[in-house]
Amino acid sequence: MEGLIFADAGRFSLRDLSAVPGSRMLRSFGAGVRIVAAGVVFELDAVKPIDQLSRGWTFSFNFRPGF
Repeated sequence: MEGLIFADAGRFSLRDLSAVPGSRMLRSFGAGVRIVAAGVVFELDAVKPIDQLSRGWTFSFNFRPGF
């Protein structure tokens, strides 16, 4: 079992003819847990966006082959 915490940020440009050109920053932080069982990685994450209108937590469950 592994625990993780993270923070990330990204900036992207808005290039639409109907909109005002500019850029926008998106940031978030979160935590998660990873478990490897029978060669498969199971991951449960909780993410809190900072720059979006909905300021609630988002939860995700992922699984993938572990190499």
